[in-house]
Amino acid sequence: MKKKAKWLASVGAGMSTLVFAACGSPASPSASPSHPVTLKLWQEFGTGSSETVAMNKVIHAFEKLHPNIKVDQIAQPVNNYFSLLQAASISRTGPDLAVVWTGAFLDRSLPYIANISKPLAHSNLLSLQGVQWVSKNSTISDGVYGVPYNFQYYLGYYNKALFRKAGISTVPRDWNQLYQDCAELKAHGITPFIYGSTSGSAGAEFYPYWSFAYMMAGAYPLSSWKSLFYGKIPWTSPAVAAQVQNWVALYKRGYTNKNVLTMLNAEKAFMDGQGAMFVNGNWFTGSLEKGLGKNLGVFVPPFSTQPMHAVIGMPGDAIAMTKYTKYPTQSVEFLRFLTTPAAQKAIASAGLIPADPKIKVTDPLSRQLINFAAVDHYQDYPMLDNVTPVPVVNTASTELDAAFAGDISVNRALTAMVHSLQSIPASQKPAY
Repeated sequence: MKKKAKWLASVGAGMSTLVFAACGSPASPSASPSHPVTLKLWQEFGTGSSETVAMNKVIHAFEKLHPNIKVDQIAQPVNNYFSLLQAASISRTGPDLAVVWTGAFLDRSLPYIANISKPLAHSNLLSLQGVQWVSKNSTISDGVYGVPYNFQYYLGYYNKALFRKAGISTVPRDWNQLYQDCAELKAHGITPFIYGSTSGSAGAEFYPYWSFAYMMAGAYPLSSWKSLFYGKIPWTSPAVAAQVQNWVALYKRGYTNKNVLTMLNAEKAFMDGQGAMFVNGNWFTGSLEKGLGKNLGVFVPPFSTQPMHAVIGMPGDAIAMTKYTKYPTQSVEFLRFLTTPAAQKAIASAGLIPADPKIKVTDPLSRQLINFAAVDHYQDYPMLDNVTPVPVVNTASTELDAAFAGDISVNRALTAMVHSLQSIPASQKPAY
């Protein structure tokens, strides 16, 4: 999942398709108007993020080609984005286009977004990476419901200057190396890890899945992940518990900031040199590069007893068309443009990784992320939270944080995840 503050995972988890029965199918295509049409595009990127900058570039290029179609990018509050979108869709007063999340999170949006398979059949849609994750049941033949916006990775950032100060020349690859490096950093008066909210909002906590995904990649091969999702391998299994215990040890040994549950603007703390490492998503790369310059490095979180050889990434966002838009023809035209090399190059120029693998990525850190799989042959894993049933994600988002900070035991946190999975009716478990 993308830059989700942890409370966002819980929004709309039990949304019923019946609520949106009135939304129906897309309105009949309208003729190209003689006067300008304005499409409303809702997003939860904020106003100054790399994703917003990229979308502005895409819109500018689109409007040059379509002078009678304007696109108004509207940033909605991140903490209740999907609640607002749901309410606006019920009343049919929502946007023409909207950001949706992929994988298991797509299910809650299906009642009010349109299947674009047929109108975009002759576009570049199917050549984009991760189209299956914005398809119903993660199966393209069941219908595609959005255009992947960009390709995203979960990753670790590190401050090269602080590593040099501690005499560390290479990044760690497994738990033992990580503990050794953390001990060395701490001995030099450097906090090894920064954990905290990236939203800057009071009451927010860090999102544990950026780390938990790598813990599970270190515990099980990709072929076994599905067994985790459906309980064949319980979340309380010894392998899962051992990984989480190793992670919790970072806090217990004093290798993180003490205020992990109350830290606000963790990315700023990292940029200010308050910690040597920071686990998050690559959408922070642009702002962190501005803050740290050449001292910024990326690495794969080494949450494994063996050298980590996995990288986690997929399109976390997609742009969808609502079923109730008054301008389906123009909305489809914008989605079609998103699949073109021109739009994908605009996305790349803002420092993001485009979904089109043919577009050259010049940012060196983004290039390094791509090369983990393309050159170093790391195994590609999807974002764990995007393929896990949403109620389990909601539970883990709270319980894993509490376990990390020592407020509850690891076993209690993992047992809560098991109970959350067991409480989901079989008919509501997505078929991933």
